Amino acid sequence: MEYPATPVILDTAQVRSILKIPTGSWSLRLAQGRIPPATGKVGASPYWLQTDVDHWLANRPSAAVSKREG
Repeated sequence: MEYPATPVILDTAQVRSILKIPTGSWSLRLAQGRIPPATGKVGASPYWLQTDVDHWLANRPSAAVSKREG
């Protein structure tokens, strides 16, 4: 029997690293909606699934423009 792959769960620091967002810019970008929405929370700490972040990166407005121009 095959089991589905274990989802990769990311914390805020890991998402910041993937998106290349400096620590000081996180709150502003979050308020502007320029960060993928968290998948959920454990207590007060948000988390993201790697697949959700990858999907957001591939489908954000600036990615669509890049795809059309390329």
